[in-house]
Amino acid sequence: MKTKHFFISTLLLLVISCNQEVDRIENDYSNESEETAKELKTDSNSYVPKYDEFVRYILKDKVRKHDFQYVIKNCRYYELLPIDGLQEIIAFSDKNYPKKVNPTKYEHFVLFCFKYSNSNQAKLNFDNFHLLTQLDTTKYDAIEQSIIKKHQKIKLASKPGGLIVQKNEWIYSLVETCRETPIGGNWVDYENLFLSYLGNNQKDSLIVLNADCGKINYRKEKRTTHNN
Repeated sequence: MKTKHFFISTLLLLVISCNQEVDRIENDYSNESEETAKELKTDSNSYVPKYDEFVRYILKDKVRKHDFQYVIKNCRYYELLPIDGLQEIIAFSDKNYPKKVNPTKYEHFVLFCFKYSNSNQAKLNFDNFHLLTQLDTTKYDAIEQSIIKKHQKIKLASKPGGLIVQKNEWIYSLVETCRETPIGGNWVDYENLFLSYLGNNQKDSLIVLNADCGKINYRKEKRTTHNN
């Protein structure tokens, strides 16, 4: 009988101990989740896009800004990036280029900015865009024609070059050409200058899609930003 009582007492102690441990783990996890959520919220709120500062630095008093309506009516480049969750498009061009017509072609612009509903949607769209650029349409028989056509348009658009970057809920497309940069110098320095306006601190790094003139391909790169 004593042995039986001892066994029951021991079992009860184990159950109580386990319940206490479960409660502790749940509390720790809850606190950790709240802290993580606060950090994510803080990071999101602390990020202020500086694309307009970059454009003003590049173009000075020649900045011409285009809204969502203008871009979708006049420039077909916007069709290349995913539209899921798309909320806003802002584009910038030089008032002096082109001189006699409104900007409509990719190379007429300096920068495209696409804002999505949240950072997760922007990241998903960025990844999907990259997958589409790498698609080898010759290896598959059952690819939809719409996908093939979009893939071909992206390849064609990449011919003059360009840099595509995702940061928070934004995807940026920095326009490049086979000519010199808008401020002279090489394109790598120009790209790094742009990235410096996207970084929050010296340790930031971003995954970018980079296309050079004539390569007709976007390659994925890890680039470090420098606080401007």
